[in-house]
Amino acid sequence: GYIKSDGTIENSSRSTVGYVKPDGTVENSSRSTIGYLKNDGTVENSSRSTIGYAKGVKKEWAAVVYFFFKFE
Repeated sequence: GYIKSDGTIENSSRSTVGYVKPDGTVENSSRSTIGYLKNDGTVENSSRSTIGYAKGVKKEWAAVVYFFFKFE
């Protein structure tokens, strides 16, 4: 996939799968909030429950791993 400079996350076919806003809000392709990435590296789901940590990782990369990768 691809991470564009404006925070748009695309899959390998260049279809938009989500967005990371400058404030750390993560949205799906329909612009619904699915999570949050805090400045201290805390990753939260849409209910603001902590689901992980990504300290020192760019927000866009953390979003891809926590919200857009499909592990099989």
